[in-house]
Amino acid sequence: MSKKTIFIFGLVLVFFLMGFNVRAINVVDFTNHDAPSSTFYNREFDKLVLDVTIPNQKTDGTEDVLNAITFMNNGTARDMYEIAKVVVWSDAGDVGFQGLGIDNELGETRWDGLTSSWYLSDLNQNIPAEGLRIFVSIETGSSPTNNRGVQFKIPQMEDINQNGEFDLGDQGVYVASKNNGPIDGAIINSGIQSFRNATYDALNPKVVVTNATDGMEITDNSFTIQGLCRDQGGSTCSWVKISVESENGAVVWQEVTSTGSNYETWEYNWTNILDGQYDIKVKASDWNNNQVENSEITIIKSTLQPEEPVQEPEEEIDEPEEEAEDQDEPEEEAEEEISEFTQQDTVDFDVELDSTLTQRLKGRILLQVESKGEAYYIHPDQLKRFYLGRPADAFAIMRELGLGAKHEFITSYTYYPDYVLGNILIDVDDEGRAYYINPVDKKAYYLGRPSDAFDVMRELGLGITDENLAKIEFGTL
Repeated sequence: MSKKTIFIFGLVLVFFLMGFNVRAINVVDFTNHDAPSSTFYNREFDKLVLDVTIPNQKTDGTEDVLNAITFMNNGTARDMYEIAKVVVWSDAGDVGFQGLGIDNELGETRWDGLTSSWYLSDLNQNIPAEGLRIFVSIETGSSPTNNRGVQFKIPQMEDINQNGEFDLGDQGVYVASKNNGPIDGAIINSGIQSFRNATYDALNPKVVVTNATDGMEITDNSFTIQGLCRDQGGSTCSWVKISVESENGAVVWQEVTSTGSNYETWEYNWTNILDGQYDIKVKASDWNNNQVENSEITIIKSTLQPEEPVQEPEEEIDEPEEEAEDQDEPEEEAEEEISEFTQQDTVDFDVELDSTLTQRLKGRILLQVESKGEAYYIHPDQLKRFYLGRPADAFAIMRELGLGAKHEFITSYTYYPDYVLGNILIDVDDEGRAYYINPVDKKAYYLGRPSDAFDVMRELGLGITDENLAKIEFGTL
């Protein structure tokens, strides 16, 4: 029997005698997302070397806790020379590694020369039921040796004291439930990174916004945008600029205020903000004029919150008298035909309903392109399709399904918040005028008279096949 087999058998036996309910982690239980192969240069940071999801092996569905973890390098790069620092992160912000100012930094590892490994202990980091995705990045030395290699791994678990807890010299992943591992091998990054000793700094700095995310909504008339800037290559940031661009506005770069040494931290006081959508960009330079510009993020300013949706009283949503004259038939006959049209389903397909398709199309106007172009409205809350019939029918049906809203709310937006997208808003302060909030561009379209409303529906309508239309539940008033 091999030493490895004896060790694992002894470890399991000790846990059994101690009364632990243990499900040790195998290599297959981890998800290795793999850091890409690349070349590292002098004095870089946020260089990804390992990307792994640590599993939660608790059987009751509750969170586990990561206590300690160790790493080794299969390559030839050395601690302090090529590898100046090893940092561990958990995923935050957008999925995937962002590092500086975005992901959650768990800490810097310590080097254990006796085992040639890095370790991070006393973490107390929750592992959710779906697992914890972690990243390992390095900062590179000032004079790396060319072609030294990096291939990081989480080594196979070795619990020297066989107590289920991390002690200096142990290897692997240690969690509160004692479901430690990996017991049957190492988690190794498949890509290999190599070093190149550069004689000239041609690396761009890294600049991030730390207190705003894409699609974030604000309500105040002022907002302080904060961020970080750090130079790759060992220099510092010489300036940081920001552009706050409104709809159809020009890109105008403005200086930010440095609140730390050489823009390590910075801020921009954004004032007099009007309601609307704004694209935020930042760019930075180091002292060698290496410059970088970040991808934009969108911030939406909206002052007002809607009133509790109220169905408009019937007498307030009646069409203005001059509009009623334009209709070909008396109001009583129109109401009878609305009932007839809303009961009519022009689709004849025997298929199962598709909730995913319905969710994707909620609030949209659909046109039955394989028939005569009949129009349907997918109510965003009822998640049913309503047949719109002729212009007068469509106009009345959509008003019937509308939500009452204050005139001030309706007129306060260029781009409407997500919670009203796809709805028809009835202006209870302005003769019951109706507006369709298009979920595609988030803008309001005045429905006007029956013929105008029908034209809007045709213009914004999305073609759909009979089969797919049948997968959305048919609704009646």
